[in-house]
Amino acid sequence: LSGLIPTTPYIVYLVGQEGQTGTGKVQAATTNIAFTTVDFTPPTFVKAAVPAVSESDASVVAALNERGVVWYVVAEASANANPSSLDVQAGRADSGAGGATGVAVVSKGTIDMSSGLVGRDVSGTVTGLIATHMYDVFLVGRDVHLNMMVKPTKVAFTAPDQTPPVFTA
Repeated sequence: LSGLIPTTPYIVYLVGQEGQTGTGKVQAATTNIAFTTVDFTPPTFVKAAVPAVSESDASVVAALNERGVVWYVVAEASANANPSSLDVQAGRADSGAGGATGVAVVSKGTIDMSSGLVGRDVSGTVTGLIATHMYDVFLVGRDVHLNMMVKPTKVAFTAPDQTPPVFTA
């Protein structure tokens, strides 16, 4: 069978007939086989952004194309930060298995979208930022069927300096 929709229930109706020529006796009643297709496709981001940033805090906003969970880690911008999906889920900004090491996590969190917030923006809070520093947030999603994104999505941002200058005489 092809063209079936994931996580959808179906019923297959079968009828048997004797012989190879199609002229034999036909089974009196159908045999029904019920099944539900499985979802093997990881979710995708409808949105992954950092729309609100202050000197010390930021909002991470995400939306998935299906129900699930999003994990995120924030680290100072670095060419060494190259976490895997499992690293982000574990709250790390680097990979202990052959990847970069020593990338400190500034903030991390989880955004739960399993209750049906498909395609809607849900936010998490980032704390501990330092004004004028550049950061990378790595986000990874997993759907309710436990299909995890293969690679995290990276969003770069800078914490602004919002403190006015002070003139001294």
